[in-house]
Amino acid sequence: MKTKTIFMYGMITCLIIQMPATFALADKSPGKGGTEKKEMLNEPHWEFCYSQKAPQPEDLQEVEDNKLGKDIGFYDQIFNQLYVVKEEVVPGDPTMRTVIKKPDVFNAVRAIYKSLCESVKNHTLTKEEATNQMQHTFKVAIAVIDSDSSSFEKYLHQNKKETSSLISAFNRVTLQNIY
Repeated sequence: MKTKTIFMYGMITCLIIQMPATFALADKSPGKGGTEKKEMLNEPHWEFCYSQKAPQPEDLQEVEDNKLGKDIGFYDQIFNQLYVVKEEVVPGDPTMRTVIKKPDVFNAVRAIYKSLCESVKNHTLTKEEATNQMQHTFKVAIAVIDSDSSSFEKYLHQNKKETSSLISAFNRVTLQNIY
């Protein structure tokens, strides 16, 4: 009961806190005599509550190995359980359909995973760097599933063809661990 209360408190806190922010940066243009020009960038920032505990060694024994390691396999398994749901088309009919919750987030995570695996294969990124990036991406996706993330999803949808923009969007998310 106490865990449910803490979880609900954390979720309510995250919903209140979650708002895009705008950052101001100074731009020094060399052609303009070194004068500073302040410019507002519309790069949003999001904050979500994260309630997934780190994988324990006994959890990792049950997980299939992944291209980026067992940790990523663990998070991938949880991600698929949360985002991919099979349901009956008509009650009583054995035909099942697959429903993907929050498809913009789901597709962005898959695109990032594919890009990171390709970068490791081409030696432009180390396996450790790719694992850290993918782990953060999975944590954000797991946190987003139960949150009001319409602005985040809209941003992902608008930038779905640019993997670097997707990665930077996930990097601009701050996770609050409720444990």
